[in-house]
Amino acid sequence: CADDISPETRIEVLSAWQEKIDSGISVTLSYPPEVLTSEKVSEIFQLAWEKKLKGITVYPDGSRPGEPMSIKSQRKRKEIPDELQGKRVTIKVSLRNNEVIKTICVISEDPDHPGEPIVIDIWPPKGAKDPASIQLISLVARLLSSHLRYRYCPSCGEEVLSIGEIIRQLDEVDGQHMFSLPTTIAKVLRPYLKENEEIGECPNTECGGTLVIIEGCVSCLSCGYRSCN
Repeated sequence: CADDISPETRIEVLSAWQEKIDSGISVTLSYPPEVLTSEKVSEIFQLAWEKKLKGITVYPDGSRPGEPMSIKSQRKRKEIPDELQGKRVTIKVSLRNNEVIKTICVISEDPDHPGEPIVIDIWPPKGAKDPASIQLISLVARLLSSHLRYRYCPSCGEEVLSIGEIIRQLDEVDGQHMFSLPTTIAKVLRPYLKENEEIGECPNTECGGTLVIIEGCVSCLSCGYRSCN
């Protein structure tokens, strides 16, 4: 992992590779802001010049969202308190054998962003006839919860993944059953949408308009696309 190699060693490694490659290769280094003084920056670029590197980028870690490299402390997953506020809803989900089960879904709220989901638990009932589908439901709930925990940049606090974008992806799954898992989870998340929020470009290739949230649905004002239809 690049994080386990010191920046100076990475310059040495790239220098060795650069001798055998005609095109330019750049290295991106990330330092804690407290150690990245003007003298340190000068030292880094001097070493890169001496080693005949053709490109180098230096970031104070956490200085901008989406930076190419980030030290481990900035990538720690968000810690969740032992107790969370949330709500419990009853949902119906279809299994692979077309059996429709009725179960409980618990949506826990983000303590740092009240009213927004951070964990989704789905409790499949005992005795279901399709254990593989039950495992899939639990897996999807865990993966979705992981995405919800990383919705906000830990260093700058900006939202990097909107609820609307998650719902748009779920809506694009071709569920043949009204109680399909993607459709059901999208319904669970829909109350958390932000009205008039812009979430990206319309999936209609002939349109290219901007998707916004209108009355809880992902909609395009240009062509009339609507995820709830």
